[in-house]
Amino acid sequence: MATIDDLHARILNELKRPGLTSEVELAVIDAVQQYSTYRLWFLEHELPITTSAGTADYTMPSDLHQLIDLTITVNGQRWPLTGPWTYEEYRSVLVDASASTGQPTNWAVWSDSIYLYPIPDAAYTLTLSYVRNLGLPAAGEEPASDRVDPD
Repeated sequence: MATIDDLHARILNELKRPGLTSEVELAVIDAVQQYSTYRLWFLEHELPITTSAGTADYTMPSDLHQLIDLTITVNGQRWPLTGPWTYEEYRSVLVDASASTGQPTNWAVWSDSIYLYPIPDAAYTLTLSYVRNLGLPAAGEEPASDRVDPD
């Protein structure tokens, strides 16, 4: 797979103007920033999460750009969870945490974590669908996505 340096070299070769190295680097950064707001197919990702009994919150992935959906798998069938709630809505239903356990049906987001309601009473398989923020690789590094083919 090509590196960011290979991309810069290819652009300079196509332009036939080798003296534009810093301009090409800036143009690549501008392009990544411009298109990072688009929901591109190769940035869509699903992350399985296994819950633990009594644990309400789960850390979101560090490469998260935009949440799409959160589902739960029950008897081999995926079902969407209702949400996201605001954190205030979530807190308002947690009057008595011991009475609020069971199979999760709702979720909220707060401070880079997902909060489930009711709090899981067992291990459940959730799937977090989201758009990744790949950022720009450092010089010499390959892009983080294994699904992107620059050729």
